[in-house]
Amino acid sequence: SFNHIIQRQQRNDHVLITHGIYKYLRHPSYFGWFYWSIGSQILLLNPICTFIYAAASWTFFHHRIPFEEETLQQQYPNEYPSYMDGTYIGIPFVSGLWGNSGRLSDQVLEFWIKEEKREKEKKRIEEEKREMERKKYVEERNKNEKEKGENEQKKKNGSSSKSNSHGGGFASRNGVLHKDSHEEVD
Repeated sequence: SFNHIIQRQQRNDHVLITHGIYKYLRHPSYFGWFYWSIGSQILLLNPICTFIYAAASWTFFHHRIPFEEETLQQQYPNEYPSYMDGTYIGIPFVSGLWGNSGRLSDQVLEFWIKEEKREKEKKRIEEEKREMERKKYVEERNKNEKEKGENEQKKKNGSSSKSNSHGGGFASRNGVLHKDSHEEVD
């Protein structure tokens, strides 16, 4: 089944599909996408985008397909070479493997390795950022809870000391303090 991420490690349930449309095309989804991207712009009579879409699609598949072909040849060393001989990619000037040796060019391999490292680094940075945000949230929440507790304690201590105090010219009348009164009123 199609996946945007090239599966570099073979799972136990991976099988090489050689029937249906795959009997004729090794990469039917790439074939379809390439011609759809160009054809849609031709139908819209958009010559500038036709050229741009063709160049962008071709460049993408020119780099991706050889890498994928190499991966498939490593995963299916007995079946894939003969499968390649009987099928087409169908995208002009895009060949499956680079050079006579059947190995990827160093440039393409280096590109994909750098791309993989870049993705891992991006994920690591995102995880660190989320962890820092989580820590900041927890610290802020703890600070707020501490301040709330301190404020409640101050209110509790302040209200008990006010109600118990009769010094300084204040007296309590029905729970209300009155200045310069030394008698309580009921």
